[in-house]
Amino acid sequence: MTIHTETDSNTQALLAAVNDVFEQMIGLAPNSASVSAAPELSGDIVGALGFCGSRSGLCVITANDDLARVMCASLLMMEPEELTDPADLSDGFGEVVNMVLGGFKQHWVEQGNTMDMSVPSVSFGHPVTVAAARKQCDLFCLSLAFDAGNLGVTLVFNN
Repeated sequence: MTIHTETDSNTQALLAAVNDVFEQMIGLAPNSASVSAAPELSGDIVGALGFCGSRSGLCVITANDDLARVMCASLLMMEPEELTDPADLSDGFGEVVNMVLGGFKQHWVEQGNTMDMSVPSVSFGHPVTVAAARKQCDLFCLSLAFDAGNLGVTLVFNN
């Protein structure tokens, strides 16, 4: 398993995609954003989106319940307390994962690669944990802090 650093162009593209989605589409700027030394694959809500093409893999985004509600409510133009239907929370969180990977895909394709994305899946729990079965993979890991909680973003490329 290789964890990439902040100097890697793919890590920078992933960070730019996350910032674009949060600042432009959700209206939230993180208090801090950094490259993580390890993937954050556990949270109250986990969104995952698989992809294939030049390389295959998975984009995983995790958050605590409070942050997920703030994010999704903003995206859906609602107040967090109005977000009572789990289907709305699932739809909103899945769309965030889709937009982040879509933003990264633009960079990936500009580098001469191909990428086809599947449909996002969202799981709820206290906490939900995603375990990577492969030891041979490249990881791009980000950790972002917001007032409502922390967000983990992990991009896994299979080797």
